[in-house]
Amino acid sequence: MGSVSLARFPSQFLLLIPSYLSATRGHFYRCRNGHPYVIGECGGAMERSRCPECGETIGGGGHTLDSSNSRAADFENLAGGLGVAANPWPWGQGA
Repeated sequence: MGSVSLARFPSQFLLLIPSYLSATRGHFYRCRNGHPYVIGECGGAMERSRCPECGETIGGGGHTLDSSNSRAADFENLAGGLGVAANPWPWGQGA
């Protein structure tokens, strides 16, 4: 697992990540414009919505992420560094 520079993250996200990870399950993604978001539960995309930052499509359907979105590997690596288990589902491999 590669190292993650914490300086790249907005301070409000750094404060939220540990509390989020201890309270629920899910995985991190980014919209077309790079804004991070979380899909809870299993972390697979089951519905589409709009990014609250820019209005672009987020999510997807049938556990398939919208093609304009991407996994936020930097957040997943940070979570792994905090001891969170890797995503066991096929759509999350490599995150």
